[in-house]
Amino acid sequence: MRSLAQLKRDEKCRVERLLLAGDMRRRLMELGLTEGAEVSCVLCGSGIRAYLIRGAVIALRDEDGQRIKIKPQKN
Repeated sequence: MRSLAQLKRDEKCRVERLLLAGDMRRRLMELGLTEGAEVSCVLCGSGIRAYLIRGAVIALRDEDGQRIKIKPQKN
């Protein structure tokens, strides 16, 4: 299963699982990053990526993105 950190620019996916705990998990869920949410990568940088999630752009470190499992979908 791929992780969110592997998503390329302009690629879309659906969130399958959040393998995060505590405050980080709760915060991401409050921002709309929940199981089944559609996400697209809008910017790839060095160790950080920006994602469009439910109309908001959210930046995540790759180390956090690796703990979010996704199912890719066609653009």
